[in-house]
Amino acid sequence: MTTDESQSPETIPDGDAPDYAAEVINLSETSAAEVKAEMVRMSQSAAELVTATEVSMHQAAVNRIEAESVSAETSAAVMVDTTRLVTSAGVFGVVRSVESSIQGSNIGILLGDSTAMQESQAGLVISRQVSGGPIRSMIMIAGQVNAPVETTLDTPRALLAGILGGISFGLVVLLGNRLFRR
Repeated sequence: MTTDESQSPETIPDGDAPDYAAEVINLSETSAAEVKAEMVRMSQSAAELVTATEVSMHQAAVNRIEAESVSAETSAAVMVDTTRLVTSAGVFGVVRSVESSIQGSNIGILLGDSTAMQESQAGLVISRQVSGGPIRSMIMIAGQVNAPVETTLDTPRALLAGILGGISFGLVVLLGNRLFRR
């Protein structure tokens, strides 16, 4: 594992994705396999795993982030596990965060305690408290919602989908039993 304060693209051989560990790491126009530090700043960079107290991303992509605080602008991550997430124009797969502030972003699954979303979309939101501006979500499970929310599956549609799914499953099982009984 390489210990470094800052890395530029000229010092990394093509095809290699080294590991970095230091107190502060600044990555610019480079890629890394694993980054561990107190503070990680990424600009136009990519990494497989980032473990830090604080992560700041601008036009960066990470497979997995484990940090106390994540700030991301026009960035993407597959999995984020953090205490506090602040993002604008980001794309995330799965986010687990105690406190989230999300602006103009797309998230697959968001698990949180307190979530503020503005002009954002999510597949599944599970949070104790959701606030903010227009939110589009397929499914939202929240204790308290203080925002206009447009869900794909609202309560009547979810009920109808459940009934139709149950009837369909029952018919398939019934037909299967009758066909294989002979």
